[in-house]
Amino acid sequence: MGRRVTLHSPLPPDEAARRIDRTAGPVWSFAHHGVAGWARFGFVRLVWSIPMFENGFRPVFAGRLVATGKGTRLTASYGASGFLRVFLAVWYGLFGIISASLILLPASTRHEDAGPLLVAAAAMALAAVPIAFHLIFNRKADAHYEEMLGFLAREAKFG
Repeated sequence: MGRRVTLHSPLPPDEAARRIDRTAGPVWSFAHHGVAGWARFGFVRLVWSIPMFENGFRPVFAGRLVATGKGTRLTASYGASGFLRVFLAVWYGLFGIISASLILLPASTRHEDAGPLLVAAAAMALAAVPIAFHLIFNRKADAHYEEMLGFLAREAKFG
């Protein structure tokens, strides 16, 4: 479910959102490097953008801006997007079904050759692909999280 954080700003929600939206880079830019995203309708969604590279496994900083008597409260989380969670559930569900079917395959239908073992090995190798992508492409996720917190502190006085 990601890291959860609650931040406070002395600015009203609409001013905090305006400052975030004005200074965050565009999400779909091929040239932007750094914090990208938007703040609209009381919600914030930020990601780390790398030029010429789209990372569908990147963590997302998403939260809600709520007016308080003293300014704005931002309640957010930093972690996998909802789309990525669904994708991984389907991905691993399919491999679970493949693995279970190979394990439960009746002995009478098994062959003496290595066919089912090769299929099982291939399934396990493909199951490791999302983990490898995560480890390779998100190795600086902690630093990017700190950069986003710094961005929010600078631009909208969240602390």
